[in-house]
Amino acid sequence: MVDAERVVSYEDMLNVIMQPEKVIIDVRNPDEIIATGKIPSSINVPSGGRRSGQLSLEGGVAHEECCDEFYRDCG
Repeated sequence: MVDAERVVSYEDMLNVIMQPEKVIIDVRNPDEIIATGKIPSSINVPSGGRRSGQLSLEGGVAHEECCDEFYRDCG
């Protein structure tokens, strides 16, 4: 069940997108983003990814692997 107090409306999200001090973390899976579109300025960290919860900086995961897992352009 979703806690209604934690749900952000479309209008609220439009306001947050324009605030560079705010960070938007999109937990949808990549197929959902492809189907519905990316939230501008968001960072995608899929909650149900193939290795969800298994990446750890302490575990010595390579920088490139983290970028691949979270679909980021890490430069």
